[in-house]
Amino acid sequence: MSESNSQAAATFLAPPSIEVFRQDLVEMYLFQLGNLAWMVGEPAANRLLQREPSVGLLNLGGNAAEVGLTYEDIRGANLAKAMELLYHFAYFGRLDESAEFMGEESIYNWLAAILFDVRQSQTATYRDNQYQCKTLESAERCVVVAELANARNILEGGESFFHFSRANTKDEPAFDDYLTVRQLALLAGMEEMSIRAAANKNRANALKTIPEEGRTRFEIGVAKEWLRSKGRYVPITRYQSEGDVDLARRRFANPADLWEVLNARLEFLSRSEDGNELAARIGDLGLSLLPAGVGGQSFVVSEAQMHDSNTMKALANVLRLPGHLLVLRMREAFARAELAAVEQSLRDIQTG
Repeated sequence: MSESNSQAAATFLAPPSIEVFRQDLVEMYLFQLGNLAWMVGEPAANRLLQREPSVGLLNLGGNAAEVGLTYEDIRGANLAKAMELLYHFAYFGRLDESAEFMGEESIYNWLAAILFDVRQSQTATYRDNQYQCKTLESAERCVVVAELANARNILEGGESFFHFSRANTKDEPAFDDYLTVRQLALLAGMEEMSIRAAANKNRANALKTIPEEGRTRFEIGVAKEWLRSKGRYVPITRYQSEGDVDLARRRFANPADLWEVLNARLEFLSRSEDGNELAARIGDLGLSLLPAGVGGQSFVVSEAQMHDSNTMKALANVLRLPGHLLVLRMREAFARAELAAVEQSLRDIQTG
């Protein structure tokens, strides 16, 4: 199923635009960075930004625009990468099989807990009331993404990674084998009262429920069939993004970050092509490979080879990437790493 068709099928879920959601993630990152600044001091927290913000992090009223924080600054952070994956899975059924498994103790579990904490945070409440910020609003949208992704994961036979109750109700928490009223409501894009009405035993063709100590549960197969009958089921599109490299848009903080992506690209190609042939072609460039992970390989490269434009262009050809862009991104990565080191040295002098 194409992404456009998947999006059309999920319009009833009325997701926030990806631009709005990304800004929510920026606000969450800034909020936690501000909390960290209170704990360790602004200079230490600023190191995560790799620059002095235009507005101090301890200025609780400063929003991301005032601080100068953009999504590009956090694109590589775990928060952004994991939550974007959940967003596309939650609303459009796009499941990246090369990403971390969704389940107990996964990064999604921990991020959902952190975002849920922000949603009911006294600090966030004070910040919003005192400075007219919208921290809680952004946190709520992020939590809904995690909730919906979790419900969809359970619907498709996966594990639950969201175990947090919004209220002291009998329908919480969720379990791996069943769906709650709220979860089915999220999946259907309906109000909870509509789900309860559909499950009313006095109604013809009532939605079958499983009573459990006063709780209302829905068996996965029953829920999926009901969603299909209502035109509310979002089919799952499985894909693998690992190894995809958009050099025209993506920036790298240092050469190591770029090299990590190139290694992922190598592993990605090795799964679909002749790995021995790839290894031989890379060896012809003067680069060697070492075992990495389970049956994987990684490059061994010197700094001189990274600076060699001809070597990088030849490597790009092997990895099916634009050679001129790889050369430019490598130069940029070295420049950004050097700039970060210089700025850090200056900060150390100023705070020493």
